[in-house]
Amino acid sequence: MINKKVSLYIHIPFCERKCNYCDFLSFQGTMERKEAYLSCLLRELQSWQQELKDYQVESIFIGGGTPSVLEDSQITRLMEQMKDLCVLSPKCEITIECNPNSATLDKLRAYKQCGINRISFGVQSFEDKELKLLGRLHNKEQGIQAIEAAKEVGFTNINVDIMMALPEQNLKSYENTLNQVINLKVPHISAYSLILEPGTPFYEKEEIKKLLPTQEEERALYYFTRDRLQEAGYHQYEISNFAKEGFECEHNKVYWQIGEYLGIGLGASSYFKNKRFSQETDMTAYITKKEFKKAFLEASEVTKQATMEEFMFLGLRMNEGVSKEVFFHKFQVELEQVYKDALQKGQREETIEVLGDKVRLTPLGQDVSNYVLSDFLL
Repeated sequence: MINKKVSLYIHIPFCERKCNYCDFLSFQGTMERKEAYLSCLLRELQSWQQELKDYQVESIFIGGGTPSVLEDSQITRLMEQMKDLCVLSPKCEITIECNPNSATLDKLRAYKQCGINRISFGVQSFEDKELKLLGRLHNKEQGIQAIEAAKEVGFTNINVDIMMALPEQNLKSYENTLNQVINLKVPHISAYSLILEPGTPFYEKEEIKKLLPTQEEERALYYFTRDRLQEAGYHQYEISNFAKEGFECEHNKVYWQIGEYLGIGLGASSYFKNKRFSQETDMTAYITKKEFKKAFLEASEVTKQATMEEFMFLGLRMNEGVSKEVFFHKFQVELEQVYKDALQKGQREETIEVLGDKVRLTPLGQDVSNYVLSDFLL
């Protein structure tokens, strides 16, 4: 009987055009390049067949880049291979990321037919001016149409990504975006603040930095998001994620709760068999690879201390916090024994609260989460 659980992340690095804020491993690609990459991706997946036979796959996330730039037949081939090689849980959550401009009705219908059951749209904004500044290829109307098309073909589990703290964004324009996504009745919303990452066009432009809201204005947008979504029936289960009952993202929870996951594709990261490792990031080197598991075979096992740190650092991002019982079961030591000073400091500063079995951030703690979480690095 299979009792081990694993999740799969599949990286599709292709985009039609790189956005002005994006530092992900992504780029444009010809049809021939995409086909060569997919063939290599399938070979890499097959190379893990022996290791995966003792596992049941609980979730799959096809991310990027923009997976929807591939042909629907290519995504179908990928899904067929995963079904052949892996034992999928009967309730396996299978997500694909889509951009509104490339998510056609035919593609969405093909995704549904091949077993994908969750769609994540990178909408970011429902304000055309903001979308143009971000370098997005869709407009407000296309964002709405893509979501409605997903519903039309039968998707009920839909996420929409939106962004706050954009250049020249104000409460009114952001409220328009938030109200629009609520009115579309999607069950999951991810709301992130813009971060200027080195190497991106936004990071290089001083005029962009001058247009960003102040830290106080950013926090006001965050509070507004939290309050407005709660009022609309969403519960916040992680700092940036909000869901209707029963629609939390199971795949992301695997990351936050230090579950095992295997990353397939260019630059994909894994935590598998107590090892952390990443795949090749050079495309030419990747598609000519003969041995895909080299990084896994050479990786050292993750230390108990590092795993405890990550367990707390990621677990505290979730509103439910960290279970003391689960911590003890995982590490065979009491949480209070390891983190006595951090807990006392957090409770004294009212950034941490201990409620029965749970240790979690207070609303104040969420506001200064980076500061609080740093105390949990041993």
